[in-house]
Amino acid sequence: MSSTKPVTVAREIDRLLCEVIALQKDHVEKVCRTCETPCCTRVDRLFDEKDLVFARALDLNGVPSRRRKGKKGCSHLSPTGCLLEPRTRPFTCHRYLCPELKEDMARKDDALVSMLESKFRILEELRGQLLGEFMQIHEKDAFLDIRRRRRETN
Repeated sequence: MSSTKPVTVAREIDRLLCEVIALQKDHVEKVCRTCETPCCTRVDRLFDEKDLVFARALDLNGVPSRRRKGKKGCSHLSPTGCLLEPRTRPFTCHRYLCPELKEDMARKDDALVSMLESKFRILEELRGQLLGEFMQIHEKDAFLDIRRRRRETN
């Protein structure tokens, strides 16, 4: 990106996202590893325009790759878990807290879920701000390119 403002916003998203990842880590490792029907097997679309702009702003490697054609579920799910580094995962992967995950979090700290939801709201605002600033800089053609890339990945 050519402007420092979007990069600054992306860095703030990254900082807050790293906090979220750290708060969720133990619970995700415990609950998701033992889940018989992980949410990852039921998704259709993963990366949205905001994910792609975030990745571009920070030059994150590994975002995105193509979705398997004709197959439902995340192509990054392996028998041992997600192949993507947590920072490069779509935001929806962090934001979705299944009932089992929420229950496990509440057992350890009954304020954890509400704390995460508060951070998710802030992240959504920042992601919207980042997309808006990206649009102002790169105008419609770049957005259409991001949308095209999203369709290719999903």
